[in-house]
Amino acid sequence: MDLEWSSSQKGETTRNFFPNVKAARILMTKRPSNKITQILTGHCVLNAHQHRFGFIEDPSCSCGEPLESLHHFLFFCPTYNVIRKVFRDISLEVYNIWPPELSMIPRSEALWRAMKSFVVNSKRIDTYSQLRK
Repeated sequence: MDLEWSSSQKGETTRNFFPNVKAARILMTKRPSNKITQILTGHCVLNAHQHRFGFIEDPSCSCGEPLESLHHFLFFCPTYNVIRKVFRDISLEVYNIWPPELSMIPRSEALWRAMKSFVVNSKRIDTYSQLRK
């Protein structure tokens, strides 16, 4: 089962969070919301994903970064620095690293909760109406 998981051409973002099937089993205890599922799969309203599928012309972030990727949103976009502070601080407390590897986030309950809170409080994943901006 792990060979199929690791050799698939699809699901790269999910594999970054859960490098093997055993790691993915933690989802049974997490019960992710639709917003978190979008983050875990990379299928979301972030401009890089929307541009990849031809839904929008410009993959850039409103902050000026040329690509609004998942990593940019979660870890670097200055638009969300204030909201991201708790997420960053918990990562530094738990792992002494920022940004953490995506696979580190589900392994720490505190970091998982901090990421969820960041995503919800940012309101960036809230609605497809943002695509029309």
